[in-house]
Amino acid sequence: MRTRKKHIIFIDSNLKSQTTFSSVIRSSEALVTNFTTAMGAIQFIKQNELPDLIIIEEHIKPLGALQTLKYLNDQLNYCGSALIISDSKEKIYTDIHVYGVLSKEFSEEDILKVRSLLNDMNGNKLDTEPAFSLNYLKNLSDNDQEFIFESLKIFKDSVTVRLKEMETCLQNTDYNCIKEIGHNIKPSFEMLESAKGSQICDKLAHFATPEEIPGFVAALKIETHKIVSGIEREFPALFAK
Repeated sequence: MRTRKKHIIFIDSNLKSQTTFSSVIRSSEALVTNFTTAMGAIQFIKQNELPDLIIIEEHIKPLGALQTLKYLNDQLNYCGSALIISDSKEKIYTDIHVYGVLSKEFSEEDILKVRSLLNDMNGNKLDTEPAFSLNYLKNLSDNDQEFIFESLKIFKDSVTVRLKEMETCLQNTDYNCIKEIGHNIKPSFEMLESAKGSQICDKLAHFATPEEIPGFVAALKIETHKIVSGIEREFPALFAK
């Protein structure tokens, strides 16, 4: 069965950079749509489907890469992959994201990063970093398999339900409810050593503004899905009917 061609939004003020990138990513690999400003890309995304991958120049006008990505996350619920073009950093960190970096020369290693992301989206391989770890549970229980199994079942059942409650709270703009749920489920992510899930819960519980909350809720749903999918692969008995 043929898979849908992935869509890349490429944002760089340098037309040569756009041409170089488009010359190395084959049309059979992905559809590339180029923009020279962040605002142009934002307007396009508002009127079309969300892309699968955004590649954006670090200091793109008028917002810069991080502010542009934050806007897309908060206002348009974009939770897809993103890479930042920069010759000054190896990775770029925010409170809830770690962005991979491409050099402005688009080295062979850079193109491999892009192709790796595209392959992951097509389901050709699993994420290189697991979404969760059992180390804490193993240490806590002296590797008691029944305890670990039960803890995973609690996460799968309870966190999924609480996220549905969070979505209802979001529809009702009940932000206090969302903050309370974020606070309550944070230990569940800590139990599985999901730093990203824990950080998002912390943001929702204590720091997120009303404008930021929808983006954080969407990001938490994605992180939970990754964890539950990983649990299903390793412990299929938990999902047996």
